[in-house]
Amino acid sequence: KKDQFLSNLLFADAAGAAIISSEGDWELHGWGTYVIPNSLGTLTLHEATTKENESYECHLGLDIAPKIYEALTGALGKKLVEGYVSRFGNEVKPEFAMHPGGPAILRKVQKAIKQLFGKEEDLPFSYSALHRNGNLGPVSVLDVLDKMLPEKDIQTIIAMGFGPGVTVEYGYLVKAQD
Repeated sequence: KKDQFLSNLLFADAAGAAIISSEGDWELHGWGTYVIPNSLGTLTLHEATTKENESYECHLGLDIAPKIYEALTGALGKKLVEGYVSRFGNEVKPEFAMHPGGPAILRKVQKAIKQLFGKEEDLPFSYSALHRNGNLGPVSVLDVLDKMLPEKDIQTIIAMGFGPGVTVEYGYLVKAQD
């Protein structure tokens, strides 16, 4: 039950929404989904099995960070880099809005970013969200973006979230030109 204990420590509760429009300060230039191979039982969410607990029971496997790293340095990473370079070229290095799933996940993501993009990345917005609120589940990426998007120096973002399966959802955002 160590993994369930860890899940209960990391996860918080939240709800969120995003409005997608043809007008605004940011443009979505593509998105994708990737299922990490052999990860079906690594992150699960089930309805509680007792009447006393009306919440969900989460299982977060201790191998989730290494599996995310393996995907990011393998097939998923290749898709991310090719998608980014085809849209924006090699000149501008992206900023990253990563799902703050926990410190181990963020450390592995940082290591993968350096390998993929040749960029030291501190993930300050993701770590800040993790410290402020914990892991809010799918809403975590919206929490990170809420703090990132107003920053004037940021031009392109790769946003990424993780969910049961383990599924990875990602998107490319670029600041709209006036």
